[in-house]
Amino acid sequence: MDESYAKPGAHRKLSEPHASVEALNVEVRAFFEGVRELREKHHIPDVVCIIQAHAMRDGEETQALTAVHYGDYWSHERMVAYEQGKLAGDRQQEIARLIRAEAIMNPKV
Repeated sequence: MDESYAKPGAHRKLSEPHASVEALNVEVRAFFEGVRELREKHHIPDVVCIIQAHAMRDGEETQALTAVHYGDYWSHERMVAYEQGKLAGDRQQEIARLIRAEAIMNPKV
């Protein structure tokens, strides 16, 4: 399960916007550099990293979504498609679990 479910307080804190888009860009570049270094350190050939973060722009909060890919360019689409399918399957299982729980808690007579 996603860490944000296990630690909702951490997710709220990390969702606080950066002071500016420029400040966010500095942090994102440093983060992606750290990912690149970890990839090399741990000998991981192919990495796709997608991030979403928040920053202030002209007094308004904005959302940024970006990604970086390391390794075999032709593998990245397959990797993202795999994860998309896994996420969809996990969500369907969770919905089915909730439906079963509802049926148990509120049986139709």
